[in-house]
Amino acid sequence: MEILKSFTNYKDQFYKNFKNNPEHEWIFKNKEVEKCFQLIFDEFKDEHFRYFTKNKVSFIYSHAELSFAVGNLKNEYVIVVFPDLFKMMSTTLITEASATLAHELGHIYYKHHERKINRLKAQIEADSFAGQLGFKDDLKRTLFRFSHLKEVQYRLEFLK
Repeated sequence: MEILKSFTNYKDQFYKNFKNNPEHEWIFKNKEVEKCFQLIFDEFKDEHFRYFTKNKVSFIYSHAELSFAVGNLKNEYVIVVFPDLFKMMSTTLITEASATLAHELGHIYYKHHERKINRLKAQIEADSFAGQLGFKDDLKRTLFRFSHLKEVQYRLEFLK
């Protein structure tokens, strides 16, 4: 019973931190955007709640394309969300947006900012994280838009 209590505490603490983060105000202003994040968190296992409770992630809205993750700032991380991804969150492309965010969380989860790792390998590991959360097909659809790029073609091969 103590193990279950610990899981619940991490999950509860994660949600509390996520909702109380002032950087996340933009998320809760739009129910569809909020739903996009919930799709990801619904797939989290206890290890994910534990990891992302101990390693705070802030999602910041900005202007550019899709998103990117910023490395460790004393166990705090930032994922920047750009207008095109925001639009995806608010439309029928919501699961593809969730896949993109899950991919960015994968970079943090696998500590790509700390490891000396080939960029392509880092992308494939982050893709794998999104796939483990159930977003493999959604990520493939997102990547297919960029399939003219060699790196993306290679990543798509790993997602088969």
